[in-house]
Amino acid sequence: MDHDRIYRSLVAKMQEMAVVPPQRLGLLTPFYKKVVPVFKTSPLKSLLFLSVAATFSAFILFGSRLVKLASILQAGAFHP
Repeated sequence: MDHDRIYRSLVAKMQEMAVVPPQRLGLLTPFYKKVVPVFKTSPLKSLLFLSVAATFSAFILFGSRLVKLASILQAGAFHP
């Protein structure tokens, strides 16, 4: 008899946790619903694209300072 009560409480908890409300992001909801499946199906392609885009935009924003920083770090100027 005691097992039935424990089982029923566990089932009730699992059903309670299984209810997930839909994600709402206001104006960004349609964009979110289009982008998330792409990240789920091909995360490596998405990561590659985002990293190339971030690198390119950092180069556009910081220009030659980014190249100088990379050269300094490559040369090991911070290590005696």
